[in-house]
Amino acid sequence: KDRSSGIKFEKAITLSRYQRRIRVSNAEERNMYNAFVFLDEISAKLNLPERVKETAAQLYRKYISENSNKGKSIKGLLSACIYFACKICDYPLPLKEILEKMEVRSRNFSKYYSRVIELMPREVNSKIRTNSSLNYVPQLVDKLRLGSEIEVTTKNILEKALNSGMIAGKSPLSLAAAAIY
Repeated sequence: KDRSSGIKFEKAITLSRYQRRIRVSNAEERNMYNAFVFLDEISAKLNLPERVKETAAQLYRKYISENSNKGKSIKGLLSACIYFACKICDYPLPLKEILEKMEVRSRNFSKYYSRVIELMPREVNSKIRTNSSLNYVPQLVDKLRLGSEIEVTTKNILEKALNSGMIAGKSPLSLAAAAIY
């Protein structure tokens, strides 16, 4: 009885795989399907908002439509698309966290990131700013389960520090954490 249910399970998996292959007819569609399944998984791990996930998917589609993805790393390209989408949507997410969760080397990432940047029009690239320490405050306050009063005070501290110009070159995440402390 146990053995027959195991065989049925294996057969169901095989049939599921064939159905997926039938549904996506060519290699490009199969690549997109696999990439978007992976994007769903990784966005759940990174707790990405829907807008960032959708932007990353659009960037991936645009890259694939304009370039051949033969022999390219899906993870490498997706990591670049997610990071760029975070910048476009003004969502603070450290690059290190993306690379760790996706298991991508920084060399591989930088190669794809430069290609994704080349794809975008200059207007989009010029609008993208580096993450400010102010962007990290709501995320940190929420993680630490602190009140909105602390968030407002922290933002005031950071604004004064940013205006003084004494914190140039420091890690935005570290500055936000220090201001909360």
